[in-house]
Formats: sequence, structure tokens, C-alpha cells
Amino acid sequence: MDIKALETQYQSSPTPSLVSTLNKAYQEQANWFLKTPQFNNDSTIFYFNKAVVLLENAKPAPNDLLAELYKNLSEYRIKRSEHSIALEMGKKALSYLDKIPPSKIDKLLHYHVLWNIAYAELVEEDTKGGLDVFNQAVLLLQQDTRPEIQALLLKNTGIFYSKYYSGVSETSPKGLNSLLQSARYYENSDKTNTDFLFEIYEKLMWYYNVKWGEDKPQAIADSCDYYFSKMNTLLPQLNDPIFENWYYAQRANVLLRRGQYEEATDLIQQSLRIIDKYHLEFDRRYPFNLNLLGYIAYKKKQWVQAEAYFTQARDISLNQKNPRSELTYLTHIASMSEEKGDLKRALAVKDTFYQRMIELREERSDKNLKESELQLNVLQQEKELIHKNAERNFLLGATLIALMLLGLSVFVFLRERRSKAKLEQQNHIIEKQSLALRKLDDAKNRFFTNITHEFRTPLTVILGMTEQLTVDDGRWTEHDAKGKLGLIKRNGENLLRLVNQILDLAKLESESLKINYLQGDVLTYLKYIAESLHSLANVQNVMLRVESKEAEIVMDYDQERLLQIVYNLLSNAIKFTPSGGKVVLRASTNLQGGAMNSSPF
Repeated sequence: MDIKALETQYQSSPTPSLVSTLNKAYQEQANWFLKTPQFNNDSTIFYFNKAVVLLENAKPAPNDLLAELYKNLSEYRIKRSEHSIALEMGKKALSYLDKIPPSKIDKLLHYHVLWNIAYAELVEEDTKGGLDVFNQAVLLLQQDTRPEIQALLLKNTGIFYSKYYSGVSETSPKGLNSLLQSARYYENSDKTNTDFLFEIYEKLMWYYNVKWGEDKPQAIADSCDYYFSKMNTLLPQLNDPIFENWYYAQRANVLLRRGQYEEATDLIQQSLRIIDKYHLEFDRRYPFNLNLLGYIAYKKKQWVQAEAYFTQARDISLNQKNPRSELTYLTHIASMSEEKGDLKRALAVKDTFYQRMIELREERSDKNLKESELQLNVLQQEKELIHKNAERNFLLGATLIALMLLGLSVFVFLRERRSKAKLEQQNHIIEKQSLALRKLDDAKNRFFTNITHEFRTPLTVILGMTEQLTVDDGRWTEHDAKGKLGLIKRNGENLLRLVNQILDLAKLESESLKINYLQGDVLTYLKYIAESLHSLANVQNVMLRVESKEAEIVMDYDQERLLQIVYNLLSNAIKFTPSGGKVVLRASTNLQGGAMNSSPF
């Protein structure tokens, strides 16, 4: 879709249909930038923001489109591991859904909004809140028996429990079985959602990976390799750097757990190259990779290099607003210090670890307390509002009865008075319309009188030159003849311009006059217009010039409309400037800087 053309249409006619079309175009453009080799976040956010401004300023408010837009923004932020922003966007989407009558809410959209909120809260460590919202989301679609809906529910259930229970609690079979069932659906019935299938394989691999070292380590290892091979076959179809980065980072982690450090290092370096190429510094696998490199260096007793990797991973995680990364860093440093035999530092780092853990828990408790207090205040305000509304309704009822009696008594009087006032108003409107028509008629008469005088000048010149050319007895040179013909041509063009102005007036009255913008150096065009009036200026003995401090002024303008305006202004200025005076057209990029002056020497 041509966004610029749609924006132009929207400026002239902001209909709900056009708002919807332009919103769709903005979001398609935003998603297009996700596919560019640079993973262009700035351009993606730019077009998402244009969609936000468009919809939030639309009248009436398209609450369904706003809910869907903020749902898409929430999903985008989850993909970038910006879960706190994703949570904010999800709650905004929910606030717009609350403004729609329940019977008209799209249940699938409602489900996706709640799922995004649940997942973001879970990753932000609000375990209870995430589970509550997740259960609300499941209830919305639980009765929908369509296979594609049930497959979606199974996929998201598996992903949620892989995060919620870390894949190792008594409920891990629930998540594992959900993923296996959804995988069968997307492998056999719907092969279009390859991104869904990749996520399922990644989570299945993770379920087996966290069970490393249990009853059957070789069988579990074979399961990990099986799902890695499945993921690898999907990468060319997805063509998505984030999924590719996931693959290399997780594959490296598994190889590291097997003690295959060199192979793991090669995969980590591939992941880091993808991060650098596609600007994926936001991805949490970036610090994850650095921690893996630090662990490998630690195992090789390369202490300085290991600590440098751990420190870099911590700093990047903190920039990604992941405060718990500091605990990971302290754990690594404590273990490494013990390995080196630096027990004093190991003890100090462990003390810092426990102190920081307590602080983080207190911060989480304070946050939960503040949210609870906020919810309590909201409930209290709602209670007070209900009480006030009840009192107000009682008073309004009594007042309404009194007003009805009073209104009945004055109804007849007011009806007669309104009829008389309406008649007077109609007479007044008729008089105003008559006066406006007379003024419009006078204006048209003045216009046609003035433009008739304008016609006389070029016609006089053309007829005079034609008569001279007719009686040419051979005394004129070719140069003289060309000059006369040029004068005839210019005055003929003036006549055509005047005719076009009359036609434009008719178009303006019928509201069919169009503006045709082009972008270019308007200063050059202004000089061209002034050049066409030099002959008139010479006849009037008036100096005409164009001045500007800028070498060029590039802007959007309509050549025909600008020609009409500037030509009329300059020609009138020349006609009414005394002989020996000057007319100066000054052009500037300052909106208040443009001016045209005429004055005697």
C-alpha cells in the first residue's frame, strides 16, 4: 500500500474505513522492517508509533483496533526480551478491550492479550499473577473445539509450564505432553506455522536438557539431538535471526554440558556473529553466550578471561533491565574464587550474593505491596463512587418528579414561544442568505470586470504585433521578427493563464480543484516566474529582482498554483510601483521571513 497516498486521503477525509486501512499499512510496514538484514528496531517502532497516534486520535475511538495494535506491540516487545514494556503494552490492550461490550469482543484477540500479560508477568517473576492471568486466558477458549484453537492452547500451555515450573516439578509431564500433542498437529495438519513448530521443538529440547544426568542420560541426550535436528531443518524456512540465535546458543549449552568445549565455543561464536550482524543486543541470549564463554574459560582455569566474560554478561543483562543477572555473576565469581583457592574473596562474594538476594526479594515484596495498595485504593474509590451514585440517584428521582410537574405547566407557553422564535429566526436566516448572495454577485461582477481589463493588455499587444508583422515591407531583420513573435507568444500565454484562472474558479466552487505537489528547489522556480515578468517591468521602468540568503529551498509545492499566486502578486506590484522604483521578492525558509517589497529609488 502507498502510505503517502493514504495519508493524503486521510487528511482530506478521515473516515473510519480509511483509518483502518492506514493503520494496517503502518503495521505492515513496521513488520517489514523486522525482516531487513539490520533488524531495524527504530523504523519498526516509528511505524508502530504512527499507528498509535492515528488510532488514538481517531473519532470515534476504534477500541478493537487499539486493542489489537497494543497486543502486537506486546508480542514485539516479548520477542525483544523487553518483558516489562511488553507487560505495559498488554495492559493497555486490555484497557481498550474493557471499553467494548463483552458480546462484541473477539475471544481469540482477548486470549492473545491475556497470554502476553501472563507470560510477561511470569518472566518478570510475578509467578502468582502470571498463573492467574494464564488461567483466565485458557477459560476463554476452553470450549472452542476447533483443532487449530486446541493446538494453540496446547502449545502455549507447554511453553508456560516450561517457564513456570522450570520443567522439573511434578507438573512437568503436563507441559511436556501439551507440547508433544501440539507438535503432532503442526507437523501433520498445519505446516504453515513454522515459527510455532520451532518454539515447540525448542521447548521440548529444553525439557529434556534440564533432566540431564537423571535415569537415562544417553536417551535424553538422543532426544535433545533429535529436536535440534528438527529445529535446524526449519531455520531456512523461518529466515529469522532471533530463531537462528536461539538455536546456536541452546546447542552450545548442550555441548558444554557434555564437556565438548571447543565445539560449544564455535557455536557461541556463530551466535555472537548473528547478534553483531543483526543488532540483537537486546536478546537475553547475548549475556547467556558470554556466561557460557566465561564458564569454558573457568573450566580451562583461564581466570582473568573467565571473569571478564562474567562481568561483561552482568553489565549487558543490567542494561537489559534484568537485575537477577547480578546473582548469576556473583555465583560464578564465588565458584571461581573457591577453585583458585581464594577463600577470602569467595566468602565475601557469597555474603554479597545473599545480601543482594534479600534486597531483590524486598524490592519484589515492596512492588507487590504497592500494587496491592493500589488495587485496594481503586476498590475503595469504586465503593465510595457506588455510594455517592446511590445518593445522587435518590435525589435525582425526587427532583425529576418536581421538574415533570413544573415542566407540564410551562410546556404550552414554551411551545408557542418557540414557534414564534423559530419563525423570526427563519426570517433572519433568509435575510442573511439574501445579503450573502448579493455580496457574492458583487464580488463576481468585480472579478469579471477586473479580469476583462487583464484580457485587454495582452490582446492589444498581440493585435499590435500582428498588424506590424502584416505590414512588414522587408525593413525588419530576422531578429526583430523573432522578438515580435516572442512577445506575441508571451502575451498569448498570459491570455491562456487568465482563462485557466477562470476555469480554476469554477473548479474551486465545485470543490474539484486538485493540488499536485512535487518536491524541488522552489527558489529556482520563483526566479523563473520573475524572469517572465522582466519585459513588463522594463515597460514600467521598474527594477525587478529576487533575493534569498539560501542557495536553494527544497520543499513540496504545486507549480501551477504557485505560478498563479506569485505572478499576480508581482504583476500587480509592478503596475502600481512608480516609474523608477523597484520590486524585490525575498524568499526564506523562515515562515515569517518571506516578503515582497516595492519602493522608489
